[in-house]
Amino acid sequence: MNRKKEIDNFIELLKWLVNLNQDEEEIIKKAVETLGVKIFFLNIEEFDISDNLKAKLIDLRNIIRAFDGGLSNIENSEVGDYQ
Repeated sequence: MNRKKEIDNFIELLKWLVNLNQDEEEIIKKAVETLGVKIFFLNIEEFDISDNLKAKLIDLRNIIRAFDGGLSNIENSEVGDYQ
C-alpha cells in the first residue's frame, strides 16, 4: 500500500473514531504527511485543534501505548523512522 493511501486510511479511521470536522481533518492530514503518525501522536498538544479533540486523541495515544510500548520509546525530537 502506498503512503498516500495509508494516510487516507488513517484519516478515515480518525474521522470514524473521533468525528473530525473538515478543518481538523486538514490539520491532522498535513501533520501526518509531514511528520508521520508516531510524531503526530507524540506532539498532539502542539496542534491548533479543539481541546475536546486533543483529549480524544490523547486517549487514543494512551491506548496505542498500552498495546505498543515502542511508541513511548521515541524521543519527541526524533524524526527518523516515523512510519
